[in-house]
Amino acid sequence: MKRFAPLILIAGMLLAGTVFAKSYSLGSTGFDFSGDFAFTMRELDKHSDVNINNRGDDPFHTYRVRSFINKQWTEDMGLAIEFLWDDQAAPRVQGAYFTFENIAVQNLTAKVGLIPSPFGNYGWRSTYFNQNPLIGVPVMWHYHTPFPKDGSATNETLRSAYRPLWQRSGITPAYDACWDTGIWLQYTPGIFETGFALTQGSLANTRAYDNDGYQLIGNLGLHPTNGLRFGGSVAWGPWLYGTPTPAGLTDAVANPPNRSVDPVEDYMQTAFGAYLEYSFGHFQFFSEGMSMTLETPYVYEGEVGLMTGYGELRWNFTPGWYLAGRYDGLIYSEIARFNDGTGSKDAWGDDLHRAEVAVGYRVIREGYIRLDYQRTMFFDSDIDPIEILALQWFFAF
Repeated sequence: MKRFAPLILIAGMLLAGTVFAKSYSLGSTGFDFSGDFAFTMRELDKHSDVNINNRGDDPFHTYRVRSFINKQWTEDMGLAIEFLWDDQAAPRVQGAYFTFENIAVQNLTAKVGLIPSPFGNYGWRSTYFNQNPLIGVPVMWHYHTPFPKDGSATNETLRSAYRPLWQRSGITPAYDACWDTGIWLQYTPGIFETGFALTQGSLANTRAYDNDGYQLIGNLGLHPTNGLRFGGSVAWGPWLYGTPTPAGLTDAVANPPNRSVDPVEDYMQTAFGAYLEYSFGHFQFFSEGMSMTLETPYVYEGEVGLMTGYGELRWNFTPGWYLAGRYDGLIYSEIARFNDGTGSKDAWGDDLHRAEVAVGYRVIREGYIRLDYQRTMFFDSDIDPIEILALQWFFAF
């Protein structure tokens, strides 16, 4: 009986959600309830945590439930709340924000609260049913680098032969699993798309709200015709939290001679990104790229950087069936071997590329089954590739 407890709990949640939706969606409260449920079985490197997020959740975990509660008071004012439950992580509110339409002028929209990332084009796709045809998340939006979020890394710790492949405490290029608190203004006159956001955290570290700084994000895009959308984004803001004082360092490293160690809110993340979407016939193409720089307290060069991006193609080759693939890359900048700036130059992380493919079949309008294969590979490294084969049932309710 114990082994079936998770299934019983899931079934109970789905039943409760269905009853709630039928009872209240059309009632006087005006709340709409919906969600999705994923059951996944995986093989090969089945215990790998290369896809895991800060709070222990993982899109390849066995059971995952998301629920959405929406309230629309008027045509121009609404509320959206997203809740996530993962069988190996604590339940949490993933998103909660107000939406205000046509503020002062037509086509001016504001989102206020715990909002999806305003940077690029992945944030909105990851939220809604059937928009991500693969199980995994692009490397750009989840992969943890070796650089700790408190900025305590030095040249030698990053270049050490025992440097971890990745660690959950490390920064990410951007992070979709935890939304950020702030305000996002969007203006869409005709074929133009413009946006501006002010958030408490940063792309690399949503917990940067602890340092009392703010991040600025700007977007400019075009959708000149149906099926075509492209544009660019820029983000700038402090990314550290905590006190960047690594233990066991000499005074020469803890107080670098070429600069002073500033307060955490003075170390900035700068990111430039571009995106492209194109739909034609039975095909859908999505891509993003980003160049990111982090100012650092203890790395001799004063900053580290990386470049990352992906391309994704989906083909609906017959009614009910689709085939999808994504290719990711992540390349780190080079730093000196030693803390005084001497020694050979080399990357501060393990450059990687990832291929993921999936074939899916829509069983009913609100649900499908997909078989997914993900392979993460490392350039110029003796690290073995990480392979995951997964079969997933995914249904909306």
